[in-house]
Amino acid sequence: MQARLRRDLGLAQSLALKVGETPYWHVVAPVVLQTICIRFEPPGMEADQIDQFTRPWAQEINASGTTYVTPAMARGRWMVRVSIGAPGTSAADVEALWACIRATTAKMMTIL
Repeated sequence: MQARLRRDLGLAQSLALKVGETPYWHVVAPVVLQTICIRFEPPGMEADQIDQFTRPWAQEINASGTTYVTPAMARGRWMVRVSIGAPGTSAADVEALWACIRATTAKMMTIL
């Protein structure tokens, strides 16, 4: 159990670093367990527009069946929670999740 928790925490911290290093992406809450709260803030969008965009990209990811994220609110703004903790989760899975999130938001930005 201890090894699994350490793995999940390490994967969460790794994802948080990737998010923080990517332009227009932000970690919006401290990562103290295995949940990362993220927000995509593309240039040219006001805060309310970002809120209206966040839930649809999260729903698109969830509808894909490849991974599941949870839209939620933090400080009155929409963001997405990513929780790492399934028994077989690996670094490659987290990398695929991050690629899916970036690809989905990029695709949806082109259809706005």
